[in-house]
Amino acid sequence: MTNENGIRSGMASLIIEPDENAVSDLRTAWSWLLEEPWKPVLFTAFGDMFFEDRDGWIYWLCTGDGSVTRVADNAEQFEGLLRTDKADIWLLPNLVGALMAEGKVLGLRECYAFTIPPIFKECTYTPENVNPVSVREHFSLAGELHRKLGQMEDGSTVRIKVID
Repeated sequence: MTNENGIRSGMASLIIEPDENAVSDLRTAWSWLLEEPWKPVLFTAFGDMFFEDRDGWIYWLCTGDGSVTRVADNAEQFEGLLRTDKADIWLLPNLVGALMAEGKVLGLRECYAFTIPPIFKECTYTPENVNPVSVREHFSLAGELHRKLGQMEDGSTVRIKVID
């Protein structure tokens, strides 16, 4: 069984459906990288987005490293790729399973976020480095982080100060 986007319902724990406000926040926070027009196709439990451009090509916005990668020529090809090993890379099912086993289950309007994002060499793909957060917060903070990091030279030392 599939939803209106053609995504198998068996992937429910691996995908999220952010509301319009969250998608609006993503459009704003990532406008420096994403050329309009684009249409969301699928959001992962880790707050990444697959989107379709005006030509029908499908791209992956990886919010962990701030990259955009073309992954398919069209929605049908993308749907097929979701049934391959590519889905393990994009959706991280093993990590989602480990998080759920530790009681880190997503609530409404939440996604998983890395405490130390994958763009940093200190990142680990372990439950200890991941927590559920507001999707809106994730989209905004990740977009701003990568916009600022993109202005720095490779190899720069970065110190992030979190203030409650």
